[in-house]
Amino acid sequence: MKLQSFVVTIALLLQLSMVGGQTLCNRSLVSEWKTQPTVHTVKWSLSQDICSSFFTECWNIDPYHGSSTAGNVPLRLSQICPLQLQLGDLLFVSPEPSFQSYGMNLANVSLEGFIRCPQPRDVHRHQLLFDHGLSGMRQIAPKWLGVGTHYFAEVPIRGPLLCHFGLRLNVTVKSQACQKFSNSTFCSGHGKCLSRIWDGAYHCHCSHPYSGQFCQEIDKCSSKPCHNSGSCISRKSQREDVEDSYECICPASFTEYEIFSGAQRLAEELAVESIKIIEVEAAIGALYLFNPVARNWTKAKEFCETEKSTLVCIESTLEEMFVTREIAKHPKDFWMGHNYYNDKWECNGIETKIAYWSVATVTNYFKDRCTILLSRCLTTPNCWTNVDCSLDYFTICERKPDNKWHVENAAPVSKL
Repeated sequence: MKLQSFVVTIALLLQLSMVGGQTLCNRSLVSEWKTQPTVHTVKWSLSQDICSSFFTECWNIDPYHGSSTAGNVPLRLSQICPLQLQLGDLLFVSPEPSFQSYGMNLANVSLEGFIRCPQPRDVHRHQLLFDHGLSGMRQIAPKWLGVGTHYFAEVPIRGPLLCHFGLRLNVTVKSQACQKFSNSTFCSGHGKCLSRIWDGAYHCHCSHPYSGQFCQEIDKCSSKPCHNSGSCISRKSQREDVEDSYECICPASFTEYEIFSGAQRLAEELAVESIKIIEVEAAIGALYLFNPVARNWTKAKEFCETEKSTLVCIESTLEEMFVTREIAKHPKDFWMGHNYYNDKWECNGIETKIAYWSVATVTNYFKDRCTILLSRCLTTPNCWTNVDCSLDYFTICERKPDNKWHVENAAPVSKL
């Protein structure tokens, strides 16, 4: 009789969950590291916090924004809203009262087990989280919450298997890399220790003009020490006891018109359709065309070729920071020339020797992947990620200098 009552209760819970519609899990795209552990409580129930669509409901993110969170998880899978914890956080599970009388336990399972839901006969004792089943609020032991992604699924002691209806939980535990030593100030006091939901850990996001893993470096060019339209280039010292320095690259003439007249000439030359031109810049020894028309990578490459240029190939940190700054005001990311071909990354047919991948970007096994530069990047200069080449993004074309860029009594634009 008890089992019959239990089945009726489950039926009512399933009706409630279906009447309530889809659950949009409440989460922030970016979180800041907390210096003290946080206590989390998960309601082990079918009547609330059950999501199905991996991106839109469970993670509330754009599926094409450089995320590697999905891995091999199906895009529709009923589950309790996934959790992301800091290493050291406490996690409790509170079961639906009607479940306690009939008995169930939680098991630590593989991704495959999480997807297909384990039968009780397939679960070994060492996988069970609790010695005497899930009865009342229980804490998940720290040994189950090491750094990485963990999958927990319901295992019935009596009654039906409810894992397929959503009684399974995906928990990601992250560490931080924001301190050089355990007693150091986070990010040297010059930034924030942050993690996006698809990042594997917390990293420093430095305030201007600081940079480096722990925001311990300062950009000597930030104060704009070069006068008369000179270009400033930071020089990083190879020794810890010697400060970084900078170098001013001065033009032959101090006239701003002469420095940028080459850019102006190219702007006039390319402006066949003025709506295509966002900005043409003279910097880093090249001219750039920032085009706001969304197209796939192949069409972006063809567009640049028609404009007597190529998709941009980033060749230095300075160039990366310049281009990232220029696109920060745009709502959409931009194609670059880098694509995965013959098991290596190339840019315009030349193997890439330098890369600025964003944190947790997978780079070593994708076929038909192309590179975009994130327009609203929090990890400058590491702002690259790779996506399907058939998607549509804006375009950055690049043209190297030639004699047409020079004007009488003026040097070419400063080079690295």
